[in-house]
Amino acid sequence: MKDLSHINVFSEKIPEDIFLNIKNLVNFHLEDHNEYLVGHIKKEVSIDLKQCKDIDKYLLKILTKTNLFENYMKGIIGQQHEQSFVELRVGKVWMNFQKENEFNPIHIHSGVFSFIIFIKIPYSYEEQAKLFPKTKLEDIRCGATSFLTFDHSIRGGIREEFLPLNPSYEGIIYFFRADLNHLVYPFYNTQEERITMSGNINLSHGS
Repeated sequence: MKDLSHINVFSEKIPEDIFLNIKNLVNFHLEDHNEYLVGHIKKEVSIDLKQCKDIDKYLLKILTKTNLFENYMKGIIGQQHEQSFVELRVGKVWMNFQKENEFNPIHIHSGVFSFIIFIKIPYSYEEQAKLFPKTKLEDIRCGATSFLTFDHSIRGGIREEFLPLNPSYEGIIYFFRADLNHLVYPFYNTQEERITMSGNINLSHGS
């Protein structure tokens, strides 16, 4: 997995038992969620984690493994507090069943923190790159998930960090600030779906 911690995007391999439970959610009868999302993806469904407490607890626990929470408290509130000062809870969660040629344009999420879990990647970045042999490999984005940050030291002022996805990313979670711009590029030449689960973490301040 590609390390993006330099832009405050953190990743880890999900424990096998938790990931198995996440994969089982794919088979649930779920409600359509397209009207709440910006994706140019025909099948986007909501997830209810009320019956999946282990997944819920795991998602909240991730915050203690990164400095996302500490940076939020320092940068937004201007103070340093223990996690007990706030209440964290998992907000909206959904799955995307992305087919070839579909994509997710640049967007941000609601909430304070967000995550994306790669459940199924039916292609590899390297194979997708072969579809455009005249394009430099570093310029290929087929099937990639990208994060955009401001960087005034470069021409244009925006830096793109992308994940060159392949099946080895299955079972990996990326965790980031909800206001970080990101997007998903289309992939080609496969009838299989790319399946991901995304969601938001909300935060309320105590007294």
